[in-house]
Amino acid sequence: MVLSSFSPLFLLWAMQRVGPITYLDYTIMTSKQWLITCLILATVPTAVLFLRYRIAKRNNDRVELVAVRSDDHSEHLLTYLVANLLPFYSSPINSIRSLATVICAIAFVVFIMWRMNLHYINLFFAFMGYKAYTITLNEADGRKVILLSKRNYITTGTSVRGIRLSNTVFIEPNNHGEV
Repeated sequence: MVLSSFSPLFLLWAMQRVGPITYLDYTIMTSKQWLITCLILATVPTAVLFLRYRIAKRNNDRVELVAVRSDDHSEHLLTYLVANLLPFYSSPINSIRSLATVICAIAFVVFIMWRMNLHYINLFFAFMGYKAYTITLNEADGRKVILLSKRNYITTGTSVRGIRLSNTVFIEPNNHGEV
């Protein structure tokens, strides 16, 4: 899920003209190879995420979630855009050193997003109208999950039948039972 959240960055990089990536006098990657790599990085993780959704839907992997408390975290998307995508997009990639630096930086961000349970941040869900809510399921043990929903708000006691994308991320089908 984290890598699919970087798909817009990879698409922007694919559109950006990058000359050959060189090390000393050797060409490591041509412009065409860069374009193909970026397109693969943009499509494969997102395809895996949507495949996971289809498998969960086909297997009826649904869970009844009852909100004890909920918090709207749609503002995390803005933080994600400003803190992650924009700095990486403006980084020039023209040498093996700059490419290695960007790969390491993305690896750090992926680790932090995964470790802090922010892996649900995804522009494709936002474009489809989904908002991210942290739902507290049980006040006693503090169990929380992320619910992606098109609702404007979720009140205490709201019951949602969510499709499991992971053990901590669920997506609510729209009014017609489909996402």
